[in-house]
Amino acid sequence: MRPDLRPMGSSAATVPQVQLGKQLDEGRYRAVFVWCHNPAVVLPDSLRVRRGLAREDVFTVVHEHVLTETAELADVVLPATTFVEHEDIYRSYGHRRLQWTRPGAAARGETKSNVECFRAIAKALELPRECWEPDAHELVEGFLAASRERVNEDELAALREGLPVKLHEQELHGWGTPSGRIELANPEPAHYVPDDGGGSKGAFQLISAPSVATHNSTYLYSSRHLAKLGQPVCHLNPADLAELGAAAGAQLVLSNAQGKIRLPARADQNVPLGCIRVDGVLSGRDVPERVGINALVPPALSDMGDGNVLYSTRVDAWISR
Repeated sequence: MRPDLRPMGSSAATVPQVQLGKQLDEGRYRAVFVWCHNPAVVLPDSLRVRRGLAREDVFTVVHEHVLTETAELADVVLPATTFVEHEDIYRSYGHRRLQWTRPGAAARGETKSNVECFRAIAKALELPRECWEPDAHELVEGFLAASRERVNEDELAALREGLPVKLHEQELHGWGTPSGRIELANPEPAHYVPDDGGGSKGAFQLISAPSVATHNSTYLYSSRHLAKLGQPVCHLNPADLAELGAAAGAQLVLSNAQGKIRLPARADQNVPLGCIRVDGVLSGRDVPERVGINALVPPALSDMGDGNVLYSTRVDAWISR
């Protein structure tokens, strides 16, 4: 963190990503730079996100590996290196393992890493040398120098050799439970609060489940993983299908105030009554409306943590005519 490099008088205001569609659509920004992200697919209220990125008065630049649905909305697409083509330091997902990697392959064509790209922009904007002079290696060195409470000399040597190390535990004051362990039983009296649907209305609760074929939106641009996923469908309990007068395979419209999408129905006894399950974020290329499941998710903030209300989304459903 280098707050000392922030220009005097510049705004430090942030916007929850959940509400980015509203901010873009209302014209808050004149330029957008997207990297390591696919907001047109993965953010709630994605129709407004797409509309905002496509505004004539918003200059959109996307730094990417492949032509994502966000990149298709860009004024300029910059080619990015993959993780095997640049130096970086990684922390394992959900664990304390750390590893310093070096390029395993030469960068192809005109691709640049995130660090190289931001260095070039900072230099062109004539920002202080500290903003663009350090390369990736120097940034990793600085990061580790600031992390010496959790990495000793032997572990630093191991990192330099490309070996993973486990970070030492961190003292977090005011965090956690009294026991310091994960507590699954809450001794405090609990009370039920009905789900308000995040402001959305509908007869069905939408369950946007993870897909075993496409872990995240990156896999939506891999033909091998898309073939494994197959045609996107919505899963309903057979009794709910019968109530709708629909047979398995019928095209259903899922709709709420945010938008609508059409998907073939599949009967699934494991889906609870009153619920519709859709696996994965979906590629707009496989849906008639050319949008993914997040087109139906409202931009409301969760009661705790200002997160999304993906699992509170409600929709109506009927047979497509």
